[in-house]
Amino acid sequence: MKRLHVHVSVRDIGTSIRFYSKLFDAEPTVQKADYAKWMLDDPRVNFAISRRDGKPGVHLLSNVSFFQGAVKAYESSLVEVSGANAHERDAAVFQLDVPLNSLKPGFYICQVNIIDDVSGHFLFPRFALLVRR
Repeated sequence: MKRLHVHVSVRDIGTSIRFYSKLFDAEPTVQKADYAKWMLDDPRVNFAISRRDGKPGVHLLSNVSFFQGAVKAYESSLVEVSGANAHERDAAVFQLDVPLNSLKPGFYICQVNIIDDVSGHFLFPRFALLVRR
């Protein structure tokens, strides 16, 4: 299984290291003056934070696609998140509306496209989906 790579720009590296170390119940595997990285196994995530260019924050883009073989059956519109919108979890949450009733019954490969515009990282996880009526 591949790893999800997430990179977040932060205002205060020391405070953020303490926060994420407590959240993950683990110390960073790599730590520098302006950077820290956790290689987590459950879930399999390479999570990094850094203080860069005085522009802290999150700018994520996402959409979802469904494929039958090599044919794209559906692609949602792009959703953009520019910061934590689930403040109680300090997380960025996407809501992608997919009209499953417009898909014919059958097996699909669902691909969730996630682009972290701040760090330049991206992820395209795929999973199988069976649509039944």
